[in-house]
Amino acid sequence: MSDRLKLSELQKDWKKAYKDAVMIGQANDGYRYSTGVVAYDIALGGGLKAGTINLIVGPESSAKTTIALKTAAQVQLINWKTGMVDPTYSDPTPVIYIDLENTFDPDWSRANGVILDEDAFVVVSPSYGEMMNDIVRDIISSHAAGLVIIDSLEPVMSSKENEKSAEESAGLGRRALVLNDCFRKWVSAGISSKVSNAWQNTTLFCINQFRDKIVMMGDPREVPGGKGQKFYSSTITYLAKGKLQKDKTSRFGMGEFSGVIDKNKTASPKKAFAFEMATMPMDNHPIGYVDNVKTIWTFVKGQSDWISKGKDGWEVFGEVYRVQDDFVDKLSDPIFYAEVRNKVYARIAGK
Repeated sequence: MSDRLKLSELQKDWKKAYKDAVMIGQANDGYRYSTGVVAYDIALGGGLKAGTINLIVGPESSAKTTIALKTAAQVQLINWKTGMVDPTYSDPTPVIYIDLENTFDPDWSRANGVILDEDAFVVVSPSYGEMMNDIVRDIISSHAAGLVIIDSLEPVMSSKENEKSAEESAGLGRRALVLNDCFRKWVSAGISSKVSNAWQNTTLFCINQFRDKIVMMGDPREVPGGKGQKFYSSTITYLAKGKLQKDKTSRFGMGEFSGVIDKNKTASPKKAFAFEMATMPMDNHPIGYVDNVKTIWTFVKGQSDWISKGKDGWEVFGEVYRVQDDFVDKLSDPIFYAEVRNKVYARIAGK
């Protein structure tokens, strides 16, 4: 046993022989991006972990693209040099939007908080899968952006299929091969180019759609593009179709959205979440508004060491409020809101 080679000595040898190898304990420092939807962040374990591949799948009208844009807005709030939140946008973290469906809407992007500045947000429309593969690999290797959104994987076709006529086209299997190659090379590029500033390790937000297949038993839903996308993704989120609240109250126009984290290699999987979002302009909220305050308040109420009932009212984080609504109203202050949200995320991470 005394002659056993120590792990530290092995690592020295590996560093000499394999300069790109990531040593044990150095792979990821836990830096996470918010998606702009607190309920989703909580289910993910505090947001999307920087440098990971994330797959989000759902039917039409399930808020896939909207969540992607809200994530982009949160990423842009991060200063590219310091990794700290910077509401002045002096040096926003760049975002690349791969538009494979030719459906990018700048107005809806702005409504969700995205800064459409040429140094902070770039839209790219590759013609075929191999071109997308090279573009994304270049972004990852060069650290050109903190976030890459791919919307969506379903229309991806190979260069050979792109050159064929409609009668000759038969690209389902070929598309899976192309996407499998994409994900393998993206993972490899991420490993070989990893840097200590975790927020500068490119995070991928990949969108896909459900397609139906004919089955006698089991789930008829299929995610097109092969299984490689699932194997290489750190998180997989399945969304349900949104439902519009039909009551005639002041909350008319709020949509109800939900999903489940089916796979999560960065926290506990199988976590369900739900949130409300304004699907049309309302008296108190603009279109695209997400009721994150309600989610935060629900979480706070569930922590017995954070809130207690006293003779003078409710004590929350050591401060007394006459009624609970006074604390909720205080969450409208962006600085206080950020402080409480950070406490929620730290509690989720066990810090």
